[in-house]
Amino acid sequence: MARYKRVDCSCLRGSAIRLARSQVKKLWPAVCPHVVRRLIEITSRQQQTQRTLLDWLRVEYAIEKPSNKLLAATDLDSDTWVSEVKRIRGKKQPLTAAGVKGLRDEYTRTIAPARALAAETLKLERTLSDLVNQAYALTPAEIALLWKTAPPRMPIPPPAGPRLLPMS
Repeated sequence: MARYKRVDCSCLRGSAIRLARSQVKKLWPAVCPHVVRRLIEITSRQQQTQRTLLDWLRVEYAIEKPSNKLLAATDLDSDTWVSEVKRIRGKKQPLTAAGVKGLRDEYTRTIAPARALAAETLKLERTLSDLVNQAYALTPAEIALLWKTAPPRMPIPPPAGPRLLPMS
């Protein structure tokens, strides 16, 4: 018979969840350290990429104060990236054809790979979230309740499809 530990989860309005220690012992050593290590590596690379990119924009395109869009460059496609740089530079500093080409080349060289890492981050965060849900033996209704009451700035969006049940 598995041993359980009672854990209070206030977001479930005072109900208690039983955590199967054997499940945690199986899941954590096999998957979690690898996932966490990889997330830390990706975060470090993403931060370095952002610093390098902002420095490049400052030196090459005289952008001292990047917009929120440029700060979230991995959310932009190539056209939006170029348009945002044009917008910030304004009409007094128009981009040349070579400048546009340089932006597109940098997008391909720097932002496109960073977008792939951002997608991997989302996948790993979902994996970690699913492992925690498994370890706590959460039902689909409990998971739906967690997402329904989640703070608005969650690092990952709620799961789509059959993994999330609507609350009535």
